[in-house]
Amino acid sequence: MSIVVPIAKETYDRRDEQNFREWSRRNLAQATTMAQAFNEAFRNLPEYADDTAAGAAGLVAGKFYRTAIGQVMVKL
Repeated sequence: MSIVVPIAKETYDRRDEQNFREWSRRNLAQATTMAQAFNEAFRNLPEYADDTAAGAAGLVAGKFYRTAIGQVMVKL
């Protein structure tokens, strides 16, 4: 599974190594925080076999759940 993480668009003169290092540190920290939050949220999703099972368990349309193989789904 791929995670796409938006990174702030800041412009630095890449020839200035110190600025580039600072820019890299900030964006890496932001991406790490977002990935950790995603992983925590993913672990807390309810698990159902399919959309029918999710509905039978009371999950309402538009809510996220995951399958046993790790697919993240939206209840229809």
